[in-house]
Amino acid sequence: MKPLSADSAEQAEFHRWIGAIVEAYAWFDFNLGLKLNAWPGSNASDVLDAAKPLKVRLDRLIHLVGRSTASVSPEQTARWEEWLEVVNSARALRNDYAHGRWIKEGDIGLGGVKWRLVPLQWSAGLQEPVEPITLTCGQLEAQRNQISWAMNRMHEAVAPFQG
Repeated sequence: MKPLSADSAEQAEFHRWIGAIVEAYAWFDFNLGLKLNAWPGSNASDVLDAAKPLKVRLDRLIHLVGRSTASVSPEQTARWEEWLEVVNSARALRNDYAHGRWIKEGDIGLGGVKWRLVPLQWSAGLQEPVEPITLTCGQLEAQRNQISWAMNRMHEAVAPFQG
């Protein structure tokens, strides 16, 4: 394991993809706020403060969908559940990536580099070592694309519940 070098092209690409994930997450959060603000008959002003975490806005959306009286098909419900699963996964990734410890693992050939993430341990009482996750920049790109997918599919997943 080598410490990160500020001059390496690999590190620059790594930072670009981590930045792309954070940016996609921020745009997703912004659009979630717009969706809440436009929800018929709902006042979301208390959750739109940018200083509040995305989870507050997501919990509000889950609440609104849960209390919806709109008639939705099983396919629409499945689409909502799939979308929510992707969003919750993205939230967890963002938190781990932002707070975890990254180490350059080594070259994998063809100019690729593996990065090892040791996620932040969220449980104060856990004494077991945390299992590191090994990723490539291509995998980071795919995860960024997943967040973008969730943002682009938000209306499709949520609109049936807006009645």
